[in-house]
Formats: sequence, C-alpha cells, structure tokens
Amino acid sequence: DDKVVNHRQAFSSFIKGLARGAKFPEPGECFDYRYEAHLKEWVHWNGWVAEYDPIVERMYQSVVVSTVDLERHKFVLDLHVQQKKPLLLVGVAGTGKTTAV
Repeated sequence: DDKVVNHRQAFSSFIKGLARGAKFPEPGECFDYRYEAHLKEWVHWNGWVAEYDPIVERMYQSVVVSTVDLERHKFVLDLHVQQKKPLLLVGVAGTGKTTAV
C-alpha cells in the first residue's frame, strides 16, 4: 500500500546501496543532492535555490519563488533538452513543473 511504504526513502536506500563508492552525504536522501564533477563532491540542492527578493511592483500571479523542487526540475529538463530527449514531469501541484518549462 502506497500510504504505508515510503517509496522515496526505499528508492534512496537502494541507490545509496548500489553506489557505495559514491559516498552520498548521510543526512537526507539521494534526491537532496546533485554531484558536481568539477568539485568532486555532492552538493545539497539548497545551494542552488536563489534567495527570494520581492519586487513590490510585480503582479502576484507573476511572482516566481525558487524552490528545491523547481531547481531539480530545471536541472533535469535542461539535461534532456541538451540531449534532445523527451521528458514528462509528473508530481503534485505547486512543485514548479510548469514554471520549469
């Protein structure tokens, strides 16, 4: 039953087990980090979230607040666009799927 099993946590544990040499940071799940090859380390997605700086003159519906989910979506979308590969973004409302596109 999906409400009993945390599939995200189970998948993260599975990936961490497969990639023992990758040395994922301990706190959090594999989804919380991205690998930066030039640094040779895992970097938390929080480091990619721009600080929100409100613009008073902007209409409410045009405000975009960067989140970890939005930055992840943009990163994956950019990878697929570079490779000319199709991508379907699926998830709950409000996670930045439309904004990323």
